[in-house]
Amino acid sequence: MLFFISLTQGNVSNFLGNLGNVISKAKELSDALDRISKQKEYQSIVLDELERELIIQGNIAKDRSKSEEERLKAAKAYLVALQEQNRVKKASLQLDLEQQGMAFNKQLAVTGYGGADVDAPQVKLALEYVSDPKNKQTLKNLHEVETAFLPWVVVDGKSQSKSSARGMLDNQVRESLGYGGEMGTDFLELVYYISRMKEEGRGMGAEFVKMAGHMEDFDRLIEGSYKDYELMVEAIKETNTPMKDINTAQEGSVAYIKNSYQKLKDYGIPMLLCLGNGKCRMLR
Repeated sequence: MLFFISLTQGNVSNFLGNLGNVISKAKELSDALDRISKQKEYQSIVLDELERELIIQGNIAKDRSKSEEERLKAAKAYLVALQEQNRVKKASLQLDLEQQGMAFNKQLAVTGYGGADVDAPQVKLALEYVSDPKNKQTLKNLHEVETAFLPWVVVDGKSQSKSSARGMLDNQVRESLGYGGEMGTDFLELVYYISRMKEEGRGMGAEFVKMAGHMEDFDRLIEGSYKDYELMVEAIKETNTPMKDINTAQEGSVAYIKNSYQKLKDYGIPMLLCLGNGKCRMLR
C-alpha cells in the first residue's frame, strides 16, 4: 500500500525509508532471538537446580524428627532458593515480553509504521481506541488523511492541510482516552496502523499486551509464595515438640496407644494393627 501511495505522489523515499526500517527491525529481532534462546536455556538449567533445592530444604523443614534449629535453618535456605527462583522466573518472563515486543514492532513496521518502537501500555491504549465503536468516524477521517495524495484534505466537510488535520485528529484521540503528551508524538500514527492491521485481519498486539499483563500477575504470585514460607516457619515453631515429650500417657493404656499411633502418623510411619480374629490392616 505504502509503495503505491509513494509512486502516485512521485516520491518513493517514504517507501524506501520504510523498507530500510523493516530490514533493520528484522535483523534486530533475529539477533534478539539468538540471545534470548541462549539465556532461556541457561535459565531452564538454573530453575531445575533451584526446584531440587526447594524440595530438599522443604522436606527438612517439614521433618518433625529434626530439631527446631535444623528446621529453621532449612527454612532459611528454602527462602533463599525461593527468592532466587522468583528472580529467575521474572527475568524469563521479561525475556518473553521483550521477544513479543520486538516481533510486534517488526510487524508494525511491515504495515508501514515508521515511528519509534512502542511498548505494551501504548499498544493497549491504541487497541482500546481502535476497538471502541464510537471512534469509527475519527478512524475513518484518519484513514482519509493518511492516504490522501494531495497536501490538503477534506475532513468533516472542511478543507485543510494534512498537518492541520493530523493535529486535530491527534487532539480528538488524546481527549477521548484522557491522556496527553505521555502517549508519545507517534501515537496517532500507531492508532492508524493498528486500525489498518485490524482491517487486514493481522495480529494487532493483543498477545503483546497479554504478556505484559502476565508480568503484573507474576508480581502478585511472588507475594503469595513468600506467605507460604511464613506459614512454614510458624508451623515449625508451633509443632516442633521433641519426640520423647509427645507420649506422656501411662504405658499400656488406651491413651498411650493412641498417642503412639499419632506420633507414628505424624512422622509418616505406617502402623500394622492386628485384631483378635487374626485380621490385620495397615494404618497410615
